[in-house]
Amino acid sequence: MFILRPRIAVLVLIGMVAALFPPPAEAEMIGLVKRVVYDGYGTPPGLEREEKFARFPVVQDELLETGEDAAMLVEFLDKTLLTLGSKSHLVIDSMVYDANSNQGSMVVTLSVGILRYISGKLKGRGVRINTPSAAIGLRGSDALITVKPDGSTTVNVFEGEFLFPIPAATMKPASAPPKASACRRQVPSAPSGRA
Repeated sequence: MFILRPRIAVLVLIGMVAALFPPPAEAEMIGLVKRVVYDGYGTPPGLEREEKFARFPVVQDELLETGEDAAMLVEFLDKTLLTLGSKSHLVIDSMVYDANSNQGSMVVTLSVGILRYISGKLKGRGVRINTPSAAIGLRGSDALITVKPDGSTTVNVFEGEFLFPIPAATMKPASAPPKASACRRQVPSAPSGRA
């Protein structure tokens, strides 16, 4: 009979346990954090929440969050820009992009907070922003989307096309659904006298 030393036995046991629980697969990068003001966080799938800084990667199914009075700017592979305002929670549900044809799709879910969306090279109607009270389709757009804690959604469109249906799934017979509204706005211009 073969007897292992206690240290070797512990190492073998650790190796066997590690083989049973492999580390999470590394997700493919779909964008980069460009800027963070105060507190920005990300929770990639299967990993712990981490503080985000400029040049940190963003991956599919990642939860992005900002603290009070904070903001985070994210640029995706197609050059789409998403800016999260104070106390926002956004999940990047999917982002598929073919750089050769500029075709693909993006779906994100904003559960609460403020999101500025400026579209990049992605062609077609493949962009959807889900909120508790609406599913918003955007194309060639610059829009500001606000979701209050009660789930009500406001969309201010500065440029481009948008579809703004309220899904039937949010209609609850026992209570009124969260409200959703939209309006077209002018893009704010820089104050005169400044460069």
